[in-house]
Amino acid sequence: MSSASIYASTSSILDLKLGTAAVGAPEYGMINAAIAKLAQYYHLPCWIGAGASDSKVPDIQSGYESTLSATLGALSGANFLFGCGVLEQGLTMDYAKLLMDAEMIRMIQTATGGVPVSDEALAVDVIHEVGPGGSYIAHQHTYQHMREQSRAKLFDRRSREDWLTAAKGESIQEKAYAAAIDILQNHRPFPLPEGAAEDMVKITTEFEKEIAANGKV
Repeated sequence: MSSASIYASTSSILDLKLGTAAVGAPEYGMINAAIAKLAQYYHLPCWIGAGASDSKVPDIQSGYESTLSATLGALSGANFLFGCGVLEQGLTMDYAKLLMDAEMIRMIQTATGGVPVSDEALAVDVIHEVGPGGSYIAHQHTYQHMREQSRAKLFDRRSREDWLTAAKGESIQEKAYAAAIDILQNHRPFPLPEGAAEDMVKITTEFEKEIAANGKV
């Protein structure tokens, strides 16, 4: 069987005043971004820490810290980012933060995808067709591409008046916890394809036999 290697790290600084590993510090994102660059030098996929926070609750601090390290990790070209949902220097996993982080990761993916430059994306012909003062929102081009834009599920983009009316001023933390409870109570994962469980047992058994034959524990 072939083997694969992943270059991995989740390093940070030690806060010398408190004696804690500061995963919310900017150095956390900087160090792990550097790890990603080392992995690229060695032509290996990498797994790095990103998206964690020192905060104890999913608050503004956790949002700032998580976004900083996750963005640095994504811009570095890392293959796997570990840390979504993590609070308190990695001691706590919070369901609300996990869902908020997932939404932020989708936004980071949109941002790191860059700005497409093409005739279709720039829609120069549409601009000339509609002209100043015309309506773009009802144009066929808009309809064809509207799902390419980022869309918020937890983050609220409504006006304050609409937010107070529709959501009763519900905070994102409250909304995220409610969403997490709904997932835990009602989510039904897709079943494994037929024969998948047997295939996994077969692969595991063959690997264990290979390990035993090579005298490895």
